[in-house]
Amino acid sequence: MRQLLPALFCLFTLSICAQEIKINNGLEGYWTGAFIRNGNSVQSLTVDFYIEDDTLRAAAAIPDWAYYPPRTSAVQQEGRVVKFDTYYGEVTLVQDSTYAEMTGECNFAQVHLKKGLRPPRRKLEQLDLTVDFGDIQSEATITKPAGPGPWPTAILVHGRGCGSKDRWGRRPEVLAQYGMAVATFDKRGYERTGFPCEETTMDMHSADLARLTEQVAKLPYVSSVGYISYSAGGWVAPKAAAETQAEVAFIASVVGPSTSVKQQQLDCCVYYVRDQLGLGETAIKEALAYTELEYEEGNPEETYGKLMALLDSAEVNGWKDVLAEDDIPSSPEALDDLWVRRNRYDPAEDLQAFKGPFLSILGGDDYVVPYRENSARFQELFDAVGKTNYRISIIPGAGHGMEHGHQVRDLGYEKSIRKWPTYFKFDRVAPGAVDEIVAFLREYGFID
Repeated sequence: MRQLLPALFCLFTLSICAQEIKINNGLEGYWTGAFIRNGNSVQSLTVDFYIEDDTLRAAAAIPDWAYYPPRTSAVQQEGRVVKFDTYYGEVTLVQDSTYAEMTGECNFAQVHLKKGLRPPRRKLEQLDLTVDFGDIQSEATITKPAGPGPWPTAILVHGRGCGSKDRWGRRPEVLAQYGMAVATFDKRGYERTGFPCEETTMDMHSADLARLTEQVAKLPYVSSVGYISYSAGGWVAPKAAAETQAEVAFIASVVGPSTSVKQQQLDCCVYYVRDQLGLGETAIKEALAYTELEYEEGNPEETYGKLMALLDSAEVNGWKDVLAEDDIPSSPEALDDLWVRRNRYDPAEDLQAFKGPFLSILGGDDYVVPYRENSARFQELFDAVGKTNYRISIIPGAGHGMEHGHQVRDLGYEKSIRKWPTYFKFDRVAPGAVDEIVAFLREYGFID
């Protein structure tokens, strides 16, 4: 009996110690790697494997896609073979558990992953707000670093239409990692607001943004408030900055126009019809004529008849895609409901009145807000009033969505090295779409 007790004690001790020993050859954890094409082109990939509800799941993210959240799916595992979904379809990998790496493929590229160190990240928190727009209420969300702050705060301003606070993908989280709070909100006309989108105007949207700015500026964890606007939000932002009682610290306008609504529509007719649709002078002239008619103040019946005749030509000549749904009237009486009539505006005066730092990011292949006309007018307007705290950044190859797709690139013969390089360019959010904003905010001291 005296021999048995020490033996049992040793066995118990070993069993406790055994609970502390872990062979780290499982999938759970943070993996990094890439999609690989043609042997010389990669698209970075990260995968976070975790257990949820007794199911192993994979959150696959493409760092270049700064706008988009991870693609999450259940993991299928049979022996060494591991399968899960990504934005490029299902990947099938074989695990090397000895060195914690995996290799395999998806439907069009090779894939390699290795287990690595999770990068340090700020702890974030989200706070929901109810915003008073006067006649209606709206919902907003603040994404910010954990803690009292106070933090410089950016309000994300939607483009044309009636967007939701939830349609920004990863942008709030990405920006919050740099030490700022980010406010998103339901634009007037989004279904939760109870206001018809087709009845909204730019005057309403700028007044709403002005009120939102005043309410956000009073929050105890906010040190300053600025705008990061997109597309038609580039009109709303300076207009709201001129109207609000709060100080607007900065404006970053992404593919936002410097021209009037009418001039932007006319420029779009030329660039979009010619360069995006690949059509000739007849289509361009018809699209321009249609835009001019949208503003015509003559007899409604005659104007409507001319517009319908041009729409028939648009179908035949292929330029109808330049028109949005609310560019087409349903009757002569509905002419005043056209988006361009409801939103007549020239930002010149408000842009020149804005004293804070201003950033314009324009796409080199943007046919909606063409960079030549808009960069020149930004410069002209600001130089006329002696404004120097502005910068204009043109992103080559970027369209209106600040993205570009898959493409095989032929760089031509390079004599100095006697090579003819080619590579596969993966689709991605255009480099500069987010980092230009970060650099701008750093330059003016809003973030470290």
